Amino acid sequence: MTRISVLLLAVLALLAAGCGGDDGGDDAASATGGSTGASGEALPKEQFIAKGDAICQSLQPRAQALGREAQELANVSLDDPKTAKAAAAIWQKQAQLVKELKTRFDALGPAPDGEETTVRDFRTDIAQALTLGRQIATALDQGDDPSALVGDYTQLIDQSNATAGLIGFKVCGQS
Repeated sequence: MTRISVLLLAVLALLAAGCGGDDGGDDAASATGGSTGASGEALPKEQFIAKGDAICQSLQPRAQALGREAQELANVSLDDPKTAKAAAAIWQKQAQLVKELKTRFDALGPAPDGEETTVRDFRTDIAQALTLGRQIATALDQGDDPSALVGDYTQLIDQSNATAGLIGFKVCGQS
């Protein structure tokens, strides 16, 4: 497997993890209306989960398009500067998607009672994924090898998936 394949598979890993893998149903998408909880009052757990899953589901089309873009480069060597720049652009788009995920999750407000630690951990994972995604894009753009960062990113996504499951998400964190 070429180096570019490994780097771009990590993009696909986050897309599956952060934005879920279930395309079916509109139940979660309909949960986006009403209060976001950003006023300082925590949403009930069921509502927090529904709204969080709706966020992930709404980002799926963009995540899937980015995944297809990454797959197109998967068998091309990073030794070609044009390929490295294209891979950097994919990681920049990835970082933008993660930034939107973070912003929208932060807008949900405080964690439901009893979920403070797991929700904080999940939000921390998203923030770290954003930082690592940006670092990977920069490294690729500068012609550096981001393999170590990609390894950290992949471990973070595995951790984030586990945390999402502990919260009770049915879309977010599911591959």
